[in-house]
Amino acid sequence: MGNFSQIRNVAKYAARLGQSFSSSTETLNVGRHEIEIIPDVEVRHDGTQYVFSDGIGKISAEYARKVAIKCGHRDYTPSAFQIRYAGYKGVVAVDPTSSVKLSLRKSMLKYESDNTKLDVLAYSKFQRCFLNRELITLLSTLGVQDHIFEKKQREAVNELNAILTDSVRAQEALDLMSSGENTNILKELLICGYMPMDEPFLAMMLQTFRASKLLDLRLKARIFIPNGRLMMGCLDETRTLNYGQVFVQFSGTRFRHIFEDFIMYDGSEQRHIFEGKVVVAKNPCLHPGDMRVLRAVNVPALHHMVDCVVFPQKGPRPHPNECSGSDLDGDIYFVCWDNELIPPQQFQPMDYTPAPSMELDHDVTIEEVEEFFANYIVVNDSLGKIAHAQYSLCR
Repeated sequence: MGNFSQIRNVAKYAARLGQSFSSSTETLNVGRHEIEIIPDVEVRHDGTQYVFSDGIGKISAEYARKVAIKCGHRDYTPSAFQIRYAGYKGVVAVDPTSSVKLSLRKSMLKYESDNTKLDVLAYSKFQRCFLNRELITLLSTLGVQDHIFEKKQREAVNELNAILTDSVRAQEALDLMSSGENTNILKELLICGYMPMDEPFLAMMLQTFRASKLLDLRLKARIFIPNGRLMMGCLDETRTLNYGQVFVQFSGTRFRHIFEDFIMYDGSEQRHIFEGKVVVAKNPCLHPGDMRVLRAVNVPALHHMVDCVVFPQKGPRPHPNECSGSDLDGDIYFVCWDNELIPPQQFQPMDYTPAPSMELDHDVTIEEVEEFFANYIVVNDSLGKIAHAQYSLCR
């Protein structure tokens, strides 16, 4: 697995043990002579050291193509991969100018290991965007009117009701709101001309789909937002973006009319570049300052980045850190460009500087890991109660 002797904190030790057992796809072997170590982007502000490049490196376009093929994608290459490699963890984003297979940073190294297999845990892709209770609470706190959420909820319910009678609306809803083998079968039936009112199996499955989405809506306030995406966070390696700016390019669906009022088309049928205000957050988010209103700009040098939100490496503090204290090692961000959901107010982001960790004066033992794990289960068993208490207080 690796050498963990330098880790004297029990929580970190347990996390590093688990790092080797992450669910992943083994791809290619990368020799140590085929990688390079590049410096982190660090800034000190008000006595706090911030790492803008925390958890992110680079991969050459040629090697990314080979990795994508090993992951089963022959028709396209993702812009970023969440990886594990020889004790390194984090994200590598495609760099068209790089000739080195992997460019890794010190912030990605968690322990020393001789393993040279590149494992892929996730990659950038089309991911649908939904509101939830936490997001609604914070948006409401920041000045978004309640009638906007009620309107979005009505639109979602109307869309779900329409799938039972309208085959085109059914295709659209399935394409936008869900994914997976079951919905793919339903899409194929609809494309082949079967009508929801005439085919019993199709009607039953659409009713089940509708009931499931309505239940999520009622219990979790899970409201589908067409003008938004969940996106993997990446760093602007070109140093073009300024503080307060992001680059947002997303892959679309065949139902383009939803986005026509908001999107600048780049000539492709599948890629859309957005320019304007966006609200960015990282779940879970409980503090009003966790929601950041940023400006998406068009940067030609970043056109290869699709289904990622690209943050600047300039400014007093990294925007990912402002969003619930997150980083760029694979975190997924809520990115919304719906004008009605852009909050008119902003709060100062919370200070997420971690407390000093407790270091042992001896090597961590497996008994100490077992004790930590048992305590961890007990503490996390209370998180649901805490979340419900916070929600009740906000109401």
